[in-house]
Amino acid sequence: MDPLLCPVKAWAYTVRRLRIIPGHTSSTTVDTFYDPITGSLSRFTAAALLLLYRAIAKAMGPDELGFTEDDIGTHSNRSSAAMNMYLNGIPVYTIMLLGRWSSDAFLLYIRKQAQELSRGVSSSMINTPSFFTIPDENCNPEDPRTRNNINNIAPSQFTNGRSNTRINIVSPHLHTFH
Repeated sequence: MDPLLCPVKAWAYTVRRLRIIPGHTSSTTVDTFYDPITGSLSRFTAAALLLLYRAIAKAMGPDELGFTEDDIGTHSNRSSAAMNMYLNGIPVYTIMLLGRWSSDAFLLYIRKQAQELSRGVSSSMINTPSFFTIPDENCNPEDPRTRNNINNIAPSQFTNGRSNTRINIVSPHLHTFH
């Protein structure tokens, strides 16, 4: 387990942080902080966190981040976490469990990022440079994969991209044998 992202250590840190806040009690919640301006305990709100996130993004600048502070919302953490897990090969069901999603709603957070999602795909594609499907010499002529079988939608001739024999079928025209 990563020493920086260990949930047990993070929780222990949170408990220690809460226990040193002046005025804390056993019912102090984890979203509590000491506000030095008012001298009292306060709780984080979505609006306050949004202001904080946007101020940090503005200070860093769009050239560094690739987006402006106006692009950040209160769900940016969820979006970022879901996208990071997805890009690092975490199974979809694990993302759903960790995010406590009861549906596939988390897919809204996973943006189509072609550059990131395509990393390594071309390398994987060339692992098998050539392959052939060798027909069985004793194959059943009724097998729809057999050449010239009426149920084989892979055409033997093309007319403007369509099969002469099965013109009413709209599907990819692929040969099963090379």
